[in-house]
Amino acid sequence: MSSLQSHPRFVFSKNMVKGGCALTLAGAMLLPLSPAMAAPTANTPAVAGAVQQGEAQNTQHLQVTSGTFDILKGGTITVNGSGFSPEFVHDKSFRLYIVPKGESIAFPPHHPRSYPYYAQDVPSTAFAADGTVKLTASVDANFFEATGSSFDVVLGYRDSDQDGWIPAGETRTELKVAAVPTVSSPTLSYSASTVDASANTSITVNGAGFQDISYNGNESLILAVRAVDPATGKPTGPALAQSEAKFTYYSAFFGQYMGYVNGRFSTNLNIPAGTLKAGTSYVVQTFEYTVPEDNDQANEQALSTQAFVPVTGVNAVHADPSVTLSTDSVDLGSSTTVRVKGSHLNVPAGSSVQVLFSAAEADGQPTGDPIQKVVLPANRVSQGAFETALSIDGTQLEADGHYAIFVNVVSAKGESKRVSATYLNLTGTSPQQKNGFADVPSTHSLYKAVQWANEKKLLDPHEKTWFGANDNATRGDLTVALYRLAGSPKVTLPATSPYKDVKTTDPNYSAYIWARQKGITYGWADGNFHAEAGVSNATVAAFLYRYDGKKRVTVTQAPYTDVKVGSAFYREITWAKQRNLQVFPGSNYYPTALASRGELAGFLMNYAGR
Repeated sequence: MSSLQSHPRFVFSKNMVKGGCALTLAGAMLLPLSPAMAAPTANTPAVAGAVQQGEAQNTQHLQVTSGTFDILKGGTITVNGSGFSPEFVHDKSFRLYIVPKGESIAFPPHHPRSYPYYAQDVPSTAFAADGTVKLTASVDANFFEATGSSFDVVLGYRDSDQDGWIPAGETRTELKVAAVPTVSSPTLSYSASTVDASANTSITVNGAGFQDISYNGNESLILAVRAVDPATGKPTGPALAQSEAKFTYYSAFFGQYMGYVNGRFSTNLNIPAGTLKAGTSYVVQTFEYTVPEDNDQANEQALSTQAFVPVTGVNAVHADPSVTLSTDSVDLGSSTTVRVKGSHLNVPAGSSVQVLFSAAEADGQPTGDPIQKVVLPANRVSQGAFETALSIDGTQLEADGHYAIFVNVVSAKGESKRVSATYLNLTGTSPQQKNGFADVPSTHSLYKAVQWANEKKLLDPHEKTWFGANDNATRGDLTVALYRLAGSPKVTLPATSPYKDVKTTDPNYSAYIWARQKGITYGWADGNFHAEAGVSNATVAAFLYRYDGKKRVTVTQAPYTDVKVGSAFYREITWAKQRNLQVFPGSNYYPTALASRGELAGFLMNYAGR
């Protein structure tokens, strides 16, 4: 992949909002820059000094007319040029760059982010007949990396018939920049001075002083709002609201984001009404991964802790409808009684409560007619509370099916409103499962693991008699398995999917969002989840490590002969070895090899301690 495509870079402002900078030309449209032209060849001779051609000496001039540029605020840079006569422009190609002061536009001597500072090709139609040209570049806030000095705006050119893009000459002028204040330690600031507890709030959190982050394999930090214990003055309890601050500093050497430009970031923190309490003190903490549930671990692992703004307003007092089950597990080999209790339901006169046991789609919708149905009229729902029982014959259920208990309030007009939908875990072995899978005979090395994973409903077989043990496990398989291993917890689902390739109607949408909220995976850098992509043995270790809570790992030596200290995921793989999770013998871990579905079942079983 071309380095130009990987970096944050100058792009057109119209219809392209992700780039850090946009170039426009008075009276002209820019052509997209070809990636093949962007990267110089290492063996190509260095460019000579500015304005090489005799006809250009002391003739062409550039001048920044927009004044001193504020890197932290961003803005529009305006450059006027003169002396670019039609004769000079004829049969030449032009390109505008912005580089640190004195650096070559062809071979930056350092800074892995040098090439993001280039702009775009300048067509000959941009130059007026009188030899003048006007260029404007719109630059996002905190896009340039401060170097301690000014920058150069450079217009490079070459003959149009030359291959590649090593300029034959250039004209440059100084771009003065405002000094970027030094912030030595992590500091947060907020876009609002208070938060109303009774209103939905979106507040911008700006971070500074995060230039010395120790890269940990993630590409973001997690910001979390936590309450302060008035007795100890320490943060306590779970994260009440969270936000992800993605890294912005891209390392061309490592091919990934590894920190923040100028040690600064900006992210939005959304706080639903009723989340915080007026009069209670809160802090915002930053974490490498998710917020540990243990208070001491959370406070120890926090990279920074800073007081949040005061919370004002009126605290809402209300009780949400609640439905609980005596058990959410059904034995496939026998009958199970499930007691269903509800409280705080709003059941107007003439309405009823319906408790349904039904086969269900993964998106929470019942399929077909209910297997069991209990109707409770309003006079049997005392003060919004009820209790009933369902007797479920597990031997009549499909082992690979999905079943749920639904509670609805149905009005006198027949309008139904869903109160809850609780999926049931199918345990044990059904009569249909006794023969096992044709591709996993009892002599198979992973037979026990496959049977266990199937019994626990962690991995769905490809067919009733074919597990697909030798097929590659996918990111979707691994994520869904961990979600089910966690008990398929209820997830607050965003109305818009954070992944371009995952719809909100995807049957595994809850699992993918759960994994994101838990910090297990945020998808790929291209904004997609890639559920069908295979997973390597290293990735399996990383997902399990994050699922387990990212406990600290002491590494004294390489865990395997093919996993060196300092290599990708070596800490996670060391943790996996310490937990005896590997499913293959010997001194190699094969970190880049794709795990099979059978091997994934083995990893999961070993983790569960079977």
